[in-house]
Amino acid sequence: MAQTRSSDEQHLLELVSLLPGWEEERFWDRVEKALGHDHARGDFSAALQNNVQSGKFMPLSHLVLGVFGQPEHRSELARLIGSEQVLVASSNRSGVGEQWIEDAVSTAWRIWLHFSGTQDEDPVEVLSRKWDLPEP
Repeated sequence: MAQTRSSDEQHLLELVSLLPGWEEERFWDRVEKALGHDHARGDFSAALQNNVQSGKFMPLSHLVLGVFGQPEHRSELARLIGSEQVLVASSNRSGVGEQWIEDAVSTAWRIWLHFSGTQDEDPVEVLSRKWDLPEP
């Protein structure tokens, strides 16, 4: 039986699948050097093997936010990601990478927001409590 995923979960998987895989050490070494963190490749492997297969997307969304959501590393990572994408008509590799990062971070954020439990309540009720708003 096929597992049901939200559209955001599906989209995040599609985006991550565009990145080079485990075997592409050169790419991941460059990512790790840009981040100053030498476990990105292993962290992605663990998140994909231990969580995604069982339908848990929160660890992957946290990882995408942590690795690609840091503004100080964004331009270098955008160049790396863009150089790995094959777009015949595009000479703006950094722009392609920037779009990938923007899309991946936004998608990961929506997954995090969904699973954080904030969607369990009516936002108007939450705001009414927080701001002592009058009853509608």
